[in-house]
Amino acid sequence: MYAHRLSSRGGVLAAALGLVCATASDDVTISRIGYTYYADQYGVVCDGSTENNAALNALTAVIMSTSNKAGTIVLPAGTCRWSGQWLVGTTSTGGSDIGHISITGTGPYSTLLEWTGLGGGASGTPALYISRNKEFTLHGLSLRNATIGASSYDASGNVGIRFGGVASGGTQTFGFIASQIQVSNFDKCVHLGNNDGSAASDGTFDELQLNYCNDGLTTFGSANTLDINPGTRLIRRTRNVRTTDSSDAA
Repeated sequence: MYAHRLSSRGGVLAAALGLVCATASDDVTISRIGYTYYADQYGVVCDGSTENNAALNALTAVIMSTSNKAGTIVLPAGTCRWSGQWLVGTTSTGGSDIGHISITGTGPYSTLLEWTGLGGGASGTPALYISRNKEFTLHGLSLRNATIGASSYDASGNVGIRFGGVASGGTQTFGFIASQIQVSNFDKCVHLGNNDGSAASDGTFDELQLNYCNDGLTTFGSANTLDINPGTRLIRRTRNVRTTDSSDAA
């Protein structure tokens, strides 16, 4: 297990980059502190047809029930589908109720996540919501909005990955590295912070690819100290990368 804190740019984050390349065959832990949880051992079936909403959320709930609320979810090769929202972390406002949950796949062309709709939820609800989660990695996977064609833009407000928290809670998601991630066919593919005061900061994006997004990478309200590494293939057939309000993505 590792006890590095990924809460600032520079040396610690760079040193941690070596921790984000685990696959399902590696018996290692890449999160701040915690154990490795292989998703296929917790009812997640990545066969391209099984609905995994309940299994994915139950798995993160298992990690949040541990004493340190920390661990790494390892997703297998295959196509993992779900509807609704996969919450990683918590929407609780309890001061100590903070997750340290990492997610790793086998690569963006082999671990394929497909979101199949909100199941009656409000437009704008993120498919993958990383909330009140700190000092973690997100590595080696792709996420696609399967409700529209692979070469289509979604203009209905749907969000691929949101990094944030609950209203008026300050910086709640920080100290993260997102590497070898591909997000496609959402209105907002990657969204950080929100206008309710829930902030995301101190994050590094490396080899992020955004395809057919109305807005590719957006920050709103409170999001700062975000690194987009040189050489990252950031935008492909994506309309906008923008920040709003007082953010300082650099």
